[in-house]
Amino acid sequence: MDAAKIMIVEDNTTVAEDCRECLEQSGYQVTSIASSGEDAIAQASIEQPDAVLMDIKLRGEMDGIEAAAQIHSCLAIPVIFLSAYSDDNLLHRAKETGSFGYLIKPFHERELFAMLEMTLYKARAEKERQQLEDKLHEIKKVEAIGRLAGGVAHDFNNMLHVIMGYTQCAMDKVDPDGSVYRNLQEVLKTVDLSAELVKQLLTFARKQIIEPRVLDLNHNAQRSISMLRRIIGEDIDLVWQPAQDLWPVEMDPTQIDQILANLCVNSRDAIVGGGRITVETGMMSFDQQYCAVHPDALEGDFVQLSVSDNGHGMVKEILANIFEPFFTTKEHGKGTGLGLATVYGIVKQNNGFIAVDSKPGQGTTFNIYLPRYIAETVELSVDKPPMNTGLKGNETILLVEDEPNILQMTAAMLREQGYTVLPTILPGKALRVARAHAGKIDLVLTDVIMPEMNGQKLVKVLMSICPNIKYLYMSGYSADVMAHSGVLIESSNQCLQKPFSKKQLVVKIRQVLDNNKHNNNHDTEQEGLEEVPSMQTKDKQER
Repeated sequence: MDAAKIMIVEDNTTVAEDCRECLEQSGYQVTSIASSGEDAIAQASIEQPDAVLMDIKLRGEMDGIEAAAQIHSCLAIPVIFLSAYSDDNLLHRAKETGSFGYLIKPFHERELFAMLEMTLYKARAEKERQQLEDKLHEIKKVEAIGRLAGGVAHDFNNMLHVIMGYTQCAMDKVDPDGSVYRNLQEVLKTVDLSAELVKQLLTFARKQIIEPRVLDLNHNAQRSISMLRRIIGEDIDLVWQPAQDLWPVEMDPTQIDQILANLCVNSRDAIVGGGRITVETGMMSFDQQYCAVHPDALEGDFVQLSVSDNGHGMVKEILANIFEPFFTTKEHGKGTGLGLATVYGIVKQNNGFIAVDSKPGQGTTFNIYLPRYIAETVELSVDKPPMNTGLKGNETILLVEDEPNILQMTAAMLREQGYTVLPTILPGKALRVARAHAGKIDLVLTDVIMPEMNGQKLVKVLMSICPNIKYLYMSGYSADVMAHSGVLIESSNQCLQKPFSKKQLVVKIRQVLDNNKHNNNHDTEQEGLEEVPSMQTKDKQER
């Protein structure tokens, strides 16, 4: 352990030097000696000692008690008074400064050392307590953001869902080569961007259902770059250098957005004035020999995502702690210390690893390695051409949605595909319709959180009326809100997250209807459990 740093404030030179010699012989480090209260405050702010030994009667207009009050309140440095005086007035004033001790001169050196050690111990304990309180405050702040995000996401997603649905319906009725169609395409692009922003907010708050999929990292990173240029600012050059013929990876695309956002914002904050941030991709293979030298590395083929900057860089002491939750070098209120910790968690969750290279004055490079996805047939998750007629159907669907606009629009979409739709606005009415319906009801498409009962309980009751009915949920709420309402959604395959497109709706409907091995009991008997994130298919990854 490093020697404790002590500052002496004493206007008697002989006494001050004797005190210095005594402390240094006992293993303490004396940072400086001040002879006035004004000098003590100035030196303490620069040297940041672990404790201050303060005489009360000093040179100048400020006595030791006034100086101690400012040092303790502004710099949070513990002060021990050393004085030949002990009248009631002095003692009362000294207590009001929050001092850690009061020794009457002359005193034995053992008394001084005992007081110093107790003071240093209490100061460390107080600092640790304050750090824990700060962390708790940050956790509560993030939880509050998460609750706000969940509530806002529901209402915002419902509105986006209506805009998206009616825009797509309008596009089906106009000339694809006309200007109106192109204008509607721009509306749809804006809705998609807005939906992505909501997803990113929920992902930050760790309240989004994770949806791993096989994807082209270049394609998804390119979309993020466009948004990041606005966040980074015009004085910083954001350079995008994608590798050709990149291997596919399997992960949730919103996590890529989150990784890039956190790393690029971190790089931006490290740059003073103008600068340069470079985002690039590549492919790397690591063997057993390399991993033996680099303990954090993993063996196998990896897709590399790098973010580098020409900022001020980091010293080794900071570099060793950058992935610790709540660790930050930014000013108070400028950073939560969660950004890089979140990046680290995402990478580990996807069976990857991170390497960081940084030197003071030379910038920083974050190299993220994500496992290459290998399969006999790889279908990358990218934008696909318009849907075909093979997605039509003639089955009967019971539609349950408590938002009239969404109910009407979704029913119209399904009818256009040939389905018979039984639209109902509340679960109670849905049960009455199911009991009264003479024919077969093939599927129930239901909102999750509604008045009377949630969607999962509704499905359970419907199964007693229509034993072979299949089900699909839809919701604008975040995963944790659904979990708190007693709804377990184990997989994204069971739920359409609003806003969803017409194509996403009819594709998912057909997937559920055509799945003969659908397990009707799996999630309806587990009410009240917490939401479990969907797991990645590890047997499809070779590392």
